[in-house]
Amino acid sequence: MTQRHPTLATFTVTIPANGERQIDRVGDAIKCLSASHDFKLGLDGSPLSDFSQGIGFRTAAAGFRSVRIVNPINSELTVQLSFARGDITDDRAAFSGALNVTEARPSVFATPAPVACPSGAATQILPADANRKEALVTNLGAGRVFLQGAVGAAGVGQPIEPLATIILENTAALFVRNDTGASVTINLATGAFTP
Repeated sequence: MTQRHPTLATFTVTIPANGERQIDRVGDAIKCLSASHDFKLGLDGSPLSDFSQGIGFRTAAAGFRSVRIVNPINSELTVQLSFARGDITDDRAAFSGALNVTEARPSVFATPAPVACPSGAATQILPADANRKEALVTNLGAGRVFLQGAVGAAGVGQPIEPLATIILENTAALFVRNDTGASVTINLATGAFTP
């Protein structure tokens, strides 16, 4: 009779933009301890799953023999993965005693004047504000516009469909790129902390 002992190994790998890497490692469970951004992961040739820091898999009794990591974006990925076999306990995030938690809520709600965004341009809709907690951005126009963090090209950014609202936790300046052929009005609301 073969006796299996628990094992744990941690690997840190860097994957180039739009690249991938296979790690041959036997395990029953895998967990992402850190990642510079979201990525895709597959076990033993299985379909790829969305993966990010804090996500983990525990497989059936057979375990896995290899892990494929795919970096889906045009930016280098550094990821630290923990591979476990057997019954491993991880208490690195354990707390003892009382843990006091206070939820910080914005103390100021503002509704700035709507912003008219001409077609063929990116228009700043909100300036940078270190005290801003959230920004609600609503497209009141008849066509799709794009929310941008800086002045960008047509079709670049987060699309906002007509009458849709995006809620962002953001302190940076925000821009809307409009290429609908007509002026579009953007409605705004912000929540901020009192300085």
